[in-house]
Amino acid sequence: MATKKPQVKAYIDPELKEKLTTICNKENRSESNMIEYLIKQYVENYDIQQNRAEQKNKLGKSSISKTG
Repeated sequence: MATKKPQVKAYIDPELKEKLTTICNKENRSESNMIEYLIKQYVENYDIQQNRAEQKNKLGKSSISKTG
């Protein structure tokens, strides 16, 4: 299937590849689709954690400036 999406290449442990293939078969997904899904989930979780850290820093700075 042709796509205009950029390609990402990676080297992984053979056992990990085998497990990925097994999971993809059970989930009825292509390996490419599964990897895209997993990366998307990771990026979304990362963004949430970064936003929480930024909010925590803002709260800490505002409480310091109010008491100082």
